[in-house]
Amino acid sequence: MPNSRPESRDSGDLRLVRTAHADSLEIVDPESGRSAVVVRPGEDVLVMDDLVRLDRLASAATNLAASPDAHRELIDLVEAEPLPVLTGLSWIIALWCVACEVRTGMSAIEGARGLDYHGAWRRTPAPDDEHMWNALTQRVRIGVLAALSEDEQARRAFAQAIANPPGVARALAHHTVVLMDGFRQDMTSNGLRPQHLLTTFAEHTHPTTHPRRCFTPSRQP
Repeated sequence: MPNSRPESRDSGDLRLVRTAHADSLEIVDPESGRSAVVVRPGEDVLVMDDLVRLDRLASAATNLAASPDAHRELIDLVEAEPLPVLTGLSWIIALWCVACEVRTGMSAIEGARGLDYHGAWRRTPAPDDEHMWNALTQRVRIGVLAALSEDEQARRAFAQAIANPPGVARALAHHTVVLMDGFRQDMTSNGLRPQHLLTTFAEHTHPTTHPRRCFTPSRQP
């Protein structure tokens, strides 16, 4: 029913509001007045249960108490199916970019282009290490931008980015998780708590046979 409001306390004071479509929720920030509708991806593209699992693993992989097992499970998944796993992680980051757009007004596209990390997981690098860091970061950005735009050319570029050189997908999975950890911290500094944003979205949406674009620009008040 439209305007029935499943609210996620764990996403700060953002409200997740049902729309007229079973496959979507509207993310509303009462403070800024901005809102954005997010649509569930088609099951032939990304399975929601898999996204929820990846969200859990990515969070646990940077938790020092749980990271060895979670990291191993994530690496096993990415080695078996690199494109679906890394596309799924990109979709989760894209969702966070949209939530940040609703809160801060910075477009999700600009948020994806500026994605980086400067926390404890990043040591002071040698020049070669810095080059590798920047190269991996750029590949993650390509994936998030592909998720946001749903452009076929962007998707092909991301598929190439995770396939060459051989074995890069494993390094990219670890790098993506580190960037996600930094993004969570940035969201927290803006009063957002992403821990259960995806889970709430999954619980209150349902797949349909008529997929629509997942992400569109936020609406101003």
